[in-house]
Amino acid sequence: MTRRMRRTAGFTLVEVAVVLAVVAILAAAITPMLLRQLVDAKVETTRQEAKLLHEAILGAPAAPGGFGFFGDMGRWPSSFEELLRPAPGTPLFTTATFRNVGMGWRGPYVNAGARARTC
Repeated sequence: MTRRMRRTAGFTLVEVAVVLAVVAILAAAITPMLLRQLVDAKVETTRQEAKLLHEAILGAPAAPGGFGFFGDMGRWPSSFEELLRPAPGTPLFTTATFRNVGMGWRGPYVNAGARARTC
């Protein structure tokens, strides 16, 4: 009778060790999959940001009139800041023309969030 009470009172050391081993094996199997998903998500985010930057500089082929910074200004941006706001003295799109084609800064070309101010 005392043997039965001792047996139902809790878990044995072997049972606890088996449960911990199973949990450790599951954690070891799941961790690489989670890390791979995190890396894949970061890679995809970087690809999307690179595509947006490419479209900001060279234009979006699907958008009518979306020539990007290079098409509007006729030169590469000297800094990322030029994609957000025009440099001092930069002609705006409506003020400059070349052979009856509008030219000038027509941005902002990228969305930098709440910190960016437009002119």
